[in-house]
Amino acid sequence: MIKGFRIFRRSSLIGGLWCALLAAASLSAAAEEYRLSALTFTGNHFFSHRALSEQMITRIPSPWKRFLLGKSAEYSEPLLQQDVKTLTAFYQREGFIDVQVNRELAFNDRNQTVAVNIVIQEGKPVSIDRIEHHFAHDDSSSRPYLNKVFRDEKGKLVLSRGQRFRDEAIQQDKTALTATLSNNGYLYAQVAVKPVLRESDYLADLFFEIDQGPLCRFGPISVSGNHRTDSSLIVKQVAFKPNDRYSQEVVQRSQRFIYQLGLFQYVTIKVSTNESHHHVLPVELIVKEAPRLTTKLGVGYGREEQLRFSGDLRFLNALGGGRSLSLTAKHSKLEPYNILLKLIQPAFIHPGAFLSLSPFSRSEKEPGFSIKRYGADFSYQQRFSYYTDGSVSYVYERDRLSVSEMTLAEALKNQDIKLYNKSSVTFGWVNDRSYPLFQPQRGWYHAATLTLTGVGLQSDFHFLRWIFESRKYTKLMEGYVFAMRAKIGSMKPLYEDKVTPLEERFYSGGSNSVRGWGRSMLGPVSSVNKPLGGNSQAEASAELRYPLYKMLHGVVFYDIGNVWSDYLTFPWSELRHACGAGLRFQTPIGPIRLDLAWPLGQGKSPMQVHISIGQAF
Repeated sequence: MIKGFRIFRRSSLIGGLWCALLAAASLSAAAEEYRLSALTFTGNHFFSHRALSEQMITRIPSPWKRFLLGKSAEYSEPLLQQDVKTLTAFYQREGFIDVQVNRELAFNDRNQTVAVNIVIQEGKPVSIDRIEHHFAHDDSSSRPYLNKVFRDEKGKLVLSRGQRFRDEAIQQDKTALTATLSNNGYLYAQVAVKPVLRESDYLADLFFEIDQGPLCRFGPISVSGNHRTDSSLIVKQVAFKPNDRYSQEVVQRSQRFIYQLGLFQYVTIKVSTNESHHHVLPVELIVKEAPRLTTKLGVGYGREEQLRFSGDLRFLNALGGGRSLSLTAKHSKLEPYNILLKLIQPAFIHPGAFLSLSPFSRSEKEPGFSIKRYGADFSYQQRFSYYTDGSVSYVYERDRLSVSEMTLAEALKNQDIKLYNKSSVTFGWVNDRSYPLFQPQRGWYHAATLTLTGVGLQSDFHFLRWIFESRKYTKLMEGYVFAMRAKIGSMKPLYEDKVTPLEERFYSGGSNSVRGWGRSMLGPVSSVNKPLGGNSQAEASAELRYPLYKMLHGVVFYDIGNVWSDYLTFPWSELRHACGAGLRFQTPIGPIRLDLAWPLGQGKSPMQVHISIGQAF
């Protein structure tokens, strides 16, 4: 009897468990059938709705995605529970040790939807009180130098007294200190952080325990992989010498200097850190030389240039000393011919400097004039940093201008200027922090030039011209980029000159300018509607770029600008406006571009169609 009762109890218990599991499964399945109608947050003061939702798996899709899918996101209780844990951990990493995260659910059985509200009690954040750095090897020889290093780097560290305790900031400073020590000779440095929390005061003390290890120095330098290039030329590009303090930053700079010679397919700098060397680190420069003779052919189409062809023949290490010689030829409707021979001397005086001599001959056909030029460009270019370049160039050219009698009278004041000399000195500066290279999505670009014409060699024109351009790229979300550009410039004749050369003036309108006008057609024009150019220019553009389907992207844009005849003349009331939209088809050589633009406030002006390769800016 007792035995049978036990069997009955055991079978009843097993049956009950199965029923409970089946009931839980059915409830879970029923919950899974619900869809999210809303996701809200209450009690969050330090972090926005967007910042918190980005931490979660549970999300409300955008209206666009809901339209495509035809339904909202499914509700999942296990995922929501995981999100609560994730948000709690996020707050604790941000210094809120007492945070409490809960959820409130409002089910709508009629619509099979559920509204989720995340209730957050943030509590008081922990602040940093003391920050101390302790060295494991506090010897008298290295201590003064390390103190100086830390003073110089203090402004670059994230943490300071009174700030909120944040795990990410601590990790950033730990990484920064390790990199600083490595760049000052302490390759084997190790940094550990010991936080001490005073819960009653909501304060934390941070103790950085630093084992700087031995001071390391560069050892002997060897070169491998070079067959045509002298090892001495390669070593000259190295930004360090044997017995200098080790620095990873200097190693990377040296790699860029060697690669900038233009002679190699790749450059590797291998620093030996074997135990046998320990303090003295031998360095091996490993290169692979590029083909000595290369050719490139190109063909393209643009609505302004129409069919264009180009060819480039390059000979590396010409005349020895790492020099390169290139011959470039181009043809299009705007440039019937453009022939340029360029000899480059790399590493002139400084590893990041280049000297070049470029004889040229080219013909240009613009809406308002035609011109044939031949001469030479002598330039010096210096790389100041990874982002910044400077240059000085001297150009002498002989020009033959072809222009209508009407344009000669209205633009050049009846001066018989058709064959003349120009000699110019131009100073240039570029700071480019935009990336990636061919399709910028983030960062800034700034450029400025100053040109003084009439410097020696019996120049027939004398003028001063300056131009400044700035661009900003902002990535809004995946695939969405907001790009802005502004350009301003002016020029004036010097000495007794009354006019500036027609070909050097400012022109607006076209595929890379204010797109609501044809090429060069915005600004002063003659009585027969030929562009005359001007001595002042201002332009600005804003463009939103967004994905459509795979390699196809779309843009909408707004352009403003104009050109004026006088120096330093920018009447903002006379700016002209245009808007439009376009398509971009991505290719390995850049996007194929189609833009449709309409001038605003100009009556029944025709729509402009622009076809080209590459972004407008």
